[in-house]
Amino acid sequence: ILVTVVDVCLLIFEIVTNGGFEAFTTNPWFGPSADTLIVVGAKYVPRIRQGEWWRFVTPVFFHVGVIHLIMNL
Repeated sequence: ILVTVVDVCLLIFEIVTNGGFEAFTTNPWFGPSADTLIVVGAKYVPRIRQGEWWRFVTPVFFHVGVIHLIMNL
């Protein structure tokens, strides 16, 4: 239950950080942009090489959209 709550809260945070949902043509999963995901902590090799090692852990909790979250729950 705790992981589910964390996942939902993070998706809400991603969408708020994005300023709302992306257009369907950009993200058909009904969620934020790829740039927003990188900003909030998605796995991104160039930033990992710069020392952001925590990007190995945080992607476990991020989802690209509402549909992705529902499918994983």
